[in-house]
Amino acid sequence: MKTINSLLLLFLVLSSCSKDDIRIESFEFFENSTIITESFGDTQFPTIENGENLVFDYEIFTESGDERVIDDEVSTSIIFEINPDLNSFEFINQELEEVNCYFLVFNSEFSIIEQVSQGTIMGNQIDNNSWKIDIDITIDTKEINVNGIFNMSELN
Repeated sequence: MKTINSLLLLFLVLSSCSKDDIRIESFEFFENSTIITESFGDTQFPTIENGENLVFDYEIFTESGDERVIDDEVSTSIIFEINPDLNSFEFINQELEEVNCYFLVFNSEFSIIEQVSQGTIMGNQIDNNSWKIDIDITIDTKEINVNGIFNMSELN
C-alpha cells in the first residue's frame, strides 16, 4: 500500500504543474554539516545539522496559481552528504544509502520520506563555492532527473 501511495503522490507532484503554477527551485550545499535521522514511529525523518561533511540540498516548492485551492503548496527535496575532501564523486545504487540520500515530499495533507537506493549521483567541484551535480534516481518506478549548479549557503 505504501508503494501505491508513494507512486500516486509522486505522479501528482511531478505532473500537476500548470503554466500558472508558482515554482521555486533551489540548489544549495552546506559546509560543516551532516544529515541526522530521527525516528517517529516507523518513519525516519532526516534533518540537516552541524557536522563535518558537505550536505547538498535540491528543493522545489510548487504552489497552484488557482486562488480557489487552499493549502496547495508542495515541497520536494533531495538531500545527500559527502566527505568534504572530495572534489568529484559518483555514487551508484546502494552507495546512495551510504551518503544518506533522501527524497522528501511535504504538503499540508501528506508526506513521503524515502531513502534512495537506486540511481546515480555525480558531482564535480567548480570552485570553493559551487558544484555541478547530476542526479538520476529512481523512487519506486519513477525516474527523477535533476541537473544544476549547487551554490554554498549558510545553514540556518
